[in-house]
Amino acid sequence: MVSEVMEPISCPATFLDAHTSLNFPSPQARIATTASFEATYENVPAEAQEAFAFAMEIWGKMLVSSVPIRIKVTFSTLASTTLASSGATRIFRDFPNAPFRSVWYPVALAESIRGAELNNRETDINITINQTIRWNYRTDARPVSGSFDFVTVVLHEIGHGLGFVSSFKANTANATQGEYGQSGFPFVFDLFIQNTTGQNLSDTGLFGNPSTDLLGQLTGGQLQFSLSGIRRITPLPRLFAPNPFSAGNSISHLNESSYPIGNVNSLMTPNVRTAEVIHQPGDLTRRILNQIGWSVSNLVDGLVTQLNPPEPELIVFPNPAQDEVQVHVPAKWANRAILIQMRDVTGREVFQATNMAQNEPLRIPIHTLPGGMYTITFGVDRESCITKRLVVLPTTNPKR
Repeated sequence: MVSEVMEPISCPATFLDAHTSLNFPSPQARIATTASFEATYENVPAEAQEAFAFAMEIWGKMLVSSVPIRIKVTFSTLASTTLASSGATRIFRDFPNAPFRSVWYPVALAESIRGAELNNRETDINITINQTIRWNYRTDARPVSGSFDFVTVVLHEIGHGLGFVSSFKANTANATQGEYGQSGFPFVFDLFIQNTTGQNLSDTGLFGNPSTDLLGQLTGGQLQFSLSGIRRITPLPRLFAPNPFSAGNSISHLNESSYPIGNVNSLMTPNVRTAEVIHQPGDLTRRILNQIGWSVSNLVDGLVTQLNPPEPELIVFPNPAQDEVQVHVPAKWANRAILIQMRDVTGREVFQATNMAQNEPLRIPIHTLPGGMYTITFGVDRESCITKRLVVLPTTNPKR
């Protein structure tokens, strides 16, 4: 198990009244608290502490975790256009029960997956709030002209601390290139970022790290977050990918124009306006957090219907693919025999291999296969079997 310090990201202010309000289910809805949040405060006024506790209660009814999530809250003077900054105190990889090897997880998520403390009960999330901002501390979802809604900003900042954050950025040494990763390893959020043609940005067979091709993707305005599950979400969540790249905003937020003020999924967009009230995370944010590993309560009209953590998923990417397919194998399969079989639409076997799940993704060469639909079947120790569909594109361009 390895851990490192993680850099925070900031939330910018937009000094224009929105006069919109999106509220959590009504007070009459009986909703169980399924995750415990604890806060310690430094220089935080009492009315802000009360509003912060209200925001933690909202998240506590969305997530499922047996390990308390600890937040340190500080009031301080920040830049006049910055509302707050936040982030996980540390990131962990290769911890017991980690769904994916060689991938960074924020500490609160890592502890939830592990089912135990990893940082000796220290702070999981740091949030610094600008004390010079005119705040609206109401908890009844009423917007106040000229004031920023405190609960909205806190919900947003906690979302980043929970793992709604990417490591993709512009290369500091060469502004024409994009890159990702910390100490050579991606964030779990990064694994699911793709363009609208379904190409995963973390697929080094398509986009070098760093590379100019990658920066083009990061600034092309055509990125989305891949979601899996029984219910197909169409369109997939669109990510904020402006040109030029905006450090701290790009990729780590939902797209502002896709989810404008008043939209139910607007909490995790990059900008918050005065008199803009969003007291619920939105369906897409809940699904994204579930995809990266959080157990999220299935809310139907405000009622909890699912408390069981999701099973770690086997991920095949990119899909569609041309030259090579990478397979991220859940860590629970480590050192177990895997039988891989690929068949075309006629049922003819075109590839077979036995391999042991290691710390690196499994790689399947497909550059010699004709374009079309294929199935990949994974057998684990002759016990379980998973089938994934794969679209193979005709190879027309050399590998970049």
